[in-house]
Amino acid sequence: MIAPAPLSAVMPALRGCRAVAVAALALLAAGQALPQKALPPRVDAMSIPLVDEVAPPSYPEGSTERAVFDILNAARAKGNFGLLAQDARLDAAAAAHAGYLARNPVRGLTHGESADEPGFTGETPMARARAAGFSPATSLEVLSGGASVSGCLELLNTVYHLSLLTIGATQVGIGVHARAGCVIDMHLPLHNRGMQVRRGGTVGVYPYPDQEGVPTEFLPDSETPRPPLEAGVREVGPPILVDLTSKDTGVLRASDIVLSRFVLKEAATERPVAATVLASVGVSATADASLVSRADAAVASSGHVFLVPTRPLKAATTYAVDFEGWVKGVAVGRRWQFTTR
Repeated sequence: MIAPAPLSAVMPALRGCRAVAVAALALLAAGQALPQKALPPRVDAMSIPLVDEVAPPSYPEGSTERAVFDILNAARAKGNFGLLAQDARLDAAAAAHAGYLARNPVRGLTHGESADEPGFTGETPMARARAAGFSPATSLEVLSGGASVSGCLELLNTVYHLSLLTIGATQVGIGVHARAGCVIDMHLPLHNRGMQVRRGGTVGVYPYPDQEGVPTEFLPDSETPRPPLEAGVREVGPPILVDLTSKDTGVLRASDIVLSRFVLKEAATERPVAATVLASVGVSATADASLVSRADAAVASSGHVFLVPTRPLKAATTYAVDFEGWVKGVAVGRRWQFTTR
């Protein structure tokens, strides 16, 4: 795969951007955007190892679609999530929906379409994928109101959209329209069987280790639904993700996860950063964990745990993340650093 541009060159804050809409698992009626119950990742004999090589994409050099594909896959590879392969049918479905949104601006950012409006190709992401010749078991779709590379990749500086963009999907299609924004469609196998899964004893993380140019802030009100952070707070720090799903976890439920440590510090001074843990309903913590946590029913995977700083981070500063916990009684941990822009 052609080497992608560095994320630091394109990652924006969400300030001034149109709100992103929560991705639906192709289960919503037209126009709806509701939180989804966390999916227990099913890891079995039909799961595949993380994909580390895909065919070069056919998007034109210099196009927004090509840049988004390369940068998204670079983030997935460096964060230990595996690569996505381009699928022309999902490209067609995503482009068609972007065109529909452009022709029907009064609808705003929505995953639904109405058959009586111009540009209609299917009521749901799954229906549109099928209309383009693809028959996914489950179709994941994320939307951004920005049509530039940075506008599309604002989706990585979120909670729910980041969760979906790092899930064990295998194929992707990207559609961009200057008047509508960015549509990213992905394919997830039936009941998560055939999803790509990392090897046992490892986790996925984002921001990825040694990432530079990480945004200093996240605007909770820009994501739909709004993450359950402190009410009335307009700016917080960038969400930090740990994905605990691995080849060893089998069917991973929230009740299988116990947290003991999830902290963020300035690397140079070791000064702790106040933060809130967001995890699926059922995730627990040890009595001495001292975590400020909130149960979140909208996280896409029960294996995803987030740490969100309560205030924006400092610019041009290196931060250290320290995570420890248990998954089905087995200790897991990860320490890494990233640097803000």
